Amino acid sequence: MVVVAVTLASLAVVGLIVIAIVTAFARLGLETRKQPLGLPRGSVRALIALLLVVMFGVFAALAISCHVADAALVKQVLDVIGTLMVSMSGFYFGSRTAEGAANRLATPAQSASVTSATLAGTSLTIVGTGLNTAKTVELVQGTLHVAATVVALEPTKITATVDLSAQPKGAWAVVVTFNDGSILTKPGAIVTI
Repeated sequence: MVVVAVTLASLAVVGLIVIAIVTAFARLGLETRKQPLGLPRGSVRALIALLLVVMFGVFAALAISCHVADAALVKQVLDVIGTLMVSMSGFYFGSRTAEGAANRLATPAQSASVTSATLAGTSLTIVGTGLNTAKTVELVQGTLHVAATVVALEPTKITATVDLSAQPKGAWAVVVTFNDGSILTKPGAIVTI
């Protein structure tokens, strides 16, 4: 019973940490709407792998420190969690290696960057590289998303129009979505006063 209580407590703590991280990303306007929990790509896999490592450590520590009547059951539980931990870690690092290989063969949209953005009235200018395959542009502040109308695309510049006059003042992230589905975010690129 002690093992179950400690494991449930550990899971509750990890759950609260995940909720805090997701909330922090949302409040800062850094969430990625197309990814699980709005976290950056790979974060959920990392959290699952970390959770399995923590669970294995908790079970192992409790099995060593407590005198459990059914040692065979403890061994089976540790074997199952250990197998899950190794499998998940292998999947996590294996997929990271595959992503790294895909990034080396990146298309221009995937290697794009935004160096600056300026807003003069309703005219939005975004400067960077690899921007000529942009599909949409929006400004994001917390959970508020304002779409911009793209007027012109060049490899190093996007010209768009957007009206923020009726929107809250403060920092806005520029989010550019490309034709291939990739998304580029520049947090705090625009500040309205």
